[in-house]
Amino acid sequence: MKIFDRYVLRQFLPALGLALLCFVSLFLALEFIDKLSRFLDHGASVWAMTRYFAWRAPFVIVMMLPIALLMATFLTLGQMARFHELVAIVTSGESLARLAVPVLGVAALCSVVSFALGELVVPEANANRDRILDQEIDKQPPPPHDERTDVTVLGHGGLVYVVRLYFVPDRRMHDVTIYRYETGRLTRRIDARLAEWDGGAWVLRQGFDRSFAPDGSERAREFQRLRFVSLEGPEDFGSPPDDPDKLGYFDLRRYLVRAQARGGELASYQTKLHVKLAFPLANVIVGIIGCALAMELRNPTPAVSFGLSVSIAFVYFGVMRFFQILGEGGIVRPWLAGWAPPGLFGVWAGYLLYRLQRR
Repeated sequence: MKIFDRYVLRQFLPALGLALLCFVSLFLALEFIDKLSRFLDHGASVWAMTRYFAWRAPFVIVMMLPIALLMATFLTLGQMARFHELVAIVTSGESLARLAVPVLGVAALCSVVSFALGELVVPEANANRDRILDQEIDKQPPPPHDERTDVTVLGHGGLVYVVRLYFVPDRRMHDVTIYRYETGRLTRRIDARLAEWDGGAWVLRQGFDRSFAPDGSERAREFQRLRFVSLEGPEDFGSPPDDPDKLGYFDLRRYLVRAQARGGELASYQTKLHVKLAFPLANVIVGIIGCALAMELRNPTPAVSFGLSVSIAFVYFGVMRFFQILGEGGIVRPWLAGWAPPGLFGVWAGYLLYRLQRR
């Protein structure tokens, strides 16, 4: 690492930390004002509110990190331009693009940190945040996580499961009916009072197994115990994720692998999956944009730096949200909805970097 790399980092890292602290604090303060009447109406304790915002912070950090990077880049390079340090570096034989290397290195590290937080911390933090808000502040009873009623699952090979009651921890069904369809025709129906998972198949008890021939004839037999082997296991009958923000990228991808085999409308989950992977790249993209614009402006004031940071981030988040809505609505492909914003802004960043290298 060269001397001016360390010099840039000594100015950039404190600015990044301060900018991130300011933006996160501002976001949380605005949310506190927005929810203040709700807190007062329900008599929320200080301890509950403190824990709510503590669990809210990881998600806010991930969202505010690109804005903080932009702000820190403008402030650092703007100060260097104000004291003619950029001119001195160029005169010494180094290009302006080389000056951006330490800043972009930190931006790349922020992308990794952003993805790691989104995978390891944010899902659990969001779940705890919602639990505190619903149960401790709004005083709502906890949802029944241990059982599900009226469950319908579309399985492999034309199977359809209809379950009146499913106990999640015990992996046990009550009043279950299994239909098998072939080319749109019902060929088999199994009715059982009870079904239990034995580790490799469902063990059905006390029911009837009916087969339907193409000519319409029916054959039925009663059983006390029937081992039914299928690709659908207990995880397919548990509570589905009602909010993708409470799942990490890999957990959401595993859920989609199972759900896609059963069919159904999954555009919202698929779009969110691509967004989870594409969003951390925003840190590198805005880092390039910030370096190029800061060096072109030469002397951006703190007010200009703040305005540019918020404006660019507002446009980026607006484009991201626009494509996300299109993807969830099935208007565009989920992969396009997730990768179009970093693709568009990446082209702009590449053009600015190209211009910067030629200077």
